[in-house]
Amino acid sequence: YELAMAICRVLDSEKPGEEIAGDLLDLVGDSAFETVQELISHRRELVEAIHHGLTVLRSDKSSSNAQPRMPSYGTQVTVQTESERQIDKLRRKEEKRHKRGMEQGIEDEFSAVSFSSLLEASERKNLFEDVIGSG
Repeated sequence: YELAMAICRVLDSEKPGEEIAGDLLDLVGDSAFETVQELISHRRELVEAIHHGLTVLRSDKSSSNAQPRMPSYGTQVTVQTESERQIDKLRRKEEKRHKRGMEQGIEDEFSAVSFSSLLEASERKNLFEDVIGSG
């Protein structure tokens, strides 16, 4: 791909044909002498095709810039109260403990009960705060 682009740049240069032939031979090597002769003999057509391709690419790029783009979303943030964060942390901890207990073949029902009672207590606390007030 890079070689093809380098050949296009050499063909599109303002240099005389002999210099272009020398540059092309430097790029592809002396073994491709016949190919370089073909490129030089069809240089005008090749350069026109290169320019046409560049024009098409530019128009495609400008038309794609004019089209509306999908919105790019930033990082998502979840806002939690301190108590919600602690409850989630405890829930994850209990799940890990429970999973570890299951792997060892031991069910630790106490940790499951303590977690549910913790959840109930936190909900009750919120109810009391709603009724009585936190002040």
